[in-house]
Amino acid sequence: MLDSALKKQNEIKLSKESNKVQVVAAPKRFVSDEDIETSRKIYNLWKEYKKAHKDVCQKTFAKEKFGWSQGLFSQYLTGKVPISLKTALKFAEVFECDPGDIRDEFKNTKAYDLNVKMAKQLTQVLSYLKNNCGVDVENDSLCTEILATLSTPSILLALLDN
Repeated sequence: MLDSALKKQNEIKLSKESNKVQVVAAPKRFVSDEDIETSRKIYNLWKEYKKAHKDVCQKTFAKEKFGWSQGLFSQYLTGKVPISLKTALKFAEVFECDPGDIRDEFKNTKAYDLNVKMAKQLTQVLSYLKNNCGVDVENDSLCTEILATLSTPSILLALLDN
């Protein structure tokens, strides 16, 4: 009997002529030009991160930030595997950058536009609280927490799931 990992990674075919089980490698996922461009951008972000944090290695970083193996992280950096929208957003969140800086699609998506709109509205509300109600927005922990939460890619992840 084949173990479950082998079954998940490969297709199993039964040869009618010989009645033997044949294991055939699963087809590779297609890596688009956009995936390669995204990988290049992520790799550059990783290089910048490494300059600032010289003691960090891919293995530790991948495990702590993503829960991934070093091998998978390296495949994303080198463009060997496709990068889903969710994965691109996760990279944006970890590297604390705008999702549009990683993948051009995010510059034009409804979720991205909605997030920007929400952040602008919140900024207006915080400005109103500061100017008309005397709230010290910069030092009010609730205000700064709300602003920080709404400006992260995790909002986009939630919107893409819906």
